[in-house]
Amino acid sequence: MFRLTIATDDVHRFIEDPSHRSAASGWIKSDVLGGHRLRVEEGTFHLFVDEGPASKQMLYRLFFSDAVGRPLTLAGFKDIHTHQLTAVWPETTTLYTRILTGHVQEDNEDPAALVGCGILRILPTDFAWQMTTFRARGPDGSAGLGGLAAFGKFFVGQLWEVYGPAGSPESVRSG
Repeated sequence: MFRLTIATDDVHRFIEDPSHRSAASGWIKSDVLGGHRLRVEEGTFHLFVDEGPASKQMLYRLFFSDAVGRPLTLAGFKDIHTHQLTAVWPETTTLYTRILTGHVQEDNEDPAALVGCGILRILPTDFAWQMTTFRARGPDGSAGLGGLAAFGKFFVGQLWEVYGPAGSPESVRSG
């Protein structure tokens, strides 16, 4: 399991950037890695990266060290592509993960570095709690609310691109 804070200094720049990259901080906990909370030393998160017509991914890369100080990387992704409304929940709440030896950049992965892999799923109660944690700051209250509204519009719009009628296989082929 892990608990992350995802943050960006400028939500509008985040939305305009095709990689939708933000910083991730927090902790990872795994019985296999000693059962203790392990601090994320550096992390990145990419939200709704385009992977083709009406297909997106959420990408996680978290650098941390195990209980004995060995550097590790959690590389994870959520695959958002099914084009059926019933797939929204399982696709957006299922994270496929790999733990790699060392602090491994995206473009430097070696299959020999694999320590383990797994699947993390968010529970509905955890998702409900997560929805209460969104924060936006600005020079005044309206700027913060405007940033939060812009993010909400972006998030729902990205889901609509995949799961809405325009994301159906027939419209993707004809579009």
